[in-house]
Amino acid sequence: WSSDCALPIFDTAIGADEPYVVPLAIGAGAMRGRTDLPPLFQGLAGRGRRTAAGADPASTAAALTQRLGALPPDERVPYVTGLVRDEAAAVLGHASPTAIDAGQEFGELGFDSLTTLELRNNLTAATGLKLPATVVFDYPTPAVLARHLTERLVDSGAAPEEVPVL
Repeated sequence: WSSDCALPIFDTAIGADEPYVVPLAIGAGAMRGRTDLPPLFQGLAGRGRRTAAGADPASTAAALTQRLGALPPDERVPYVTGLVRDEAAAVLGHASPTAIDAGQEFGELGFDSLTTLELRNNLTAATGLKLPATVVFDYPTPAVLARHLTERLVDSGAAPEEVPVL
């Protein structure tokens, strides 16, 4: 950095009330779309816009229902929990579903009103179930939501519903 650039930054850092200040010259656009960023930089990079998959929602939901029916009863909720964690991780921009703790509340995981709706839409497409906009508030953790979805898909014998893709 030149002195003309560095000195004003130094003056700003000295006057800041923060315990640590790190001046960085990073173009946020250079980070966009990267999935391997440390958590510190993920907020700076932003999320890329996700698009709906090209698969037919009815056939995807039917395949899920068939898969759940073939699983032993004690493996169904863990399977759906994995689905919920996959979708939650994708919505939040995490590289892996392991970043999603199934017992942690969605709000604590970083969900806001827009990401909540995106998760609901993705789960609607994956399950074929009509889910209310409040589903994340009604079932506040991935584990609780997965139990609810499993009950609706298998235990009650509910068939997937025709749901328009938003």
